[in-house]
Amino acid sequence: MNKIVLIVAFALSLMASTQEYQVVYEKYESGAYTQALQEFQRLATQENDYDAAYMLGYMYDNAQGCAQDKDEARKWYIFSASGFHKKSNYKIDSDIEKIRMSS
Repeated sequence: MNKIVLIVAFALSLMASTQEYQVVYEKYESGAYTQALQEFQRLATQENDYDAAYMLGYMYDNAQGCAQDKDEARKWYIFSASGFHKKSNYKIDSDIEKIRMSS
C-alpha cells in the first residue's frame, strides 16, 4: 500500500513539474526572457528539471534575458545532458566537433 502511495505521489509531482515548465516556456515564447530565465533557473535547481536546464543553456548561449555567457551555457547543457536530454547531448557533441575541426 505504501509503495502505491509513493508511486502516485511521484507521478503527480512529475505532472506538476511538466505543467510548470510549460507555463514558463510560454513566457519564454512571448519574449519575457528575463522572467523565464529566473523561473527556468528555479525549476532546474530546485526540481532537477532537465528541460529547464537546457533552456538556461540556450538562453545563456544566445543572450536571451541575460548577457551571453558561453561558460554558463555549457554548465547548463552539461547538467541537462546528465538527465539524458537529447538536445543537450547534441549541443555538447556539436561543440566538441567544432573544437576538433579548429585544431
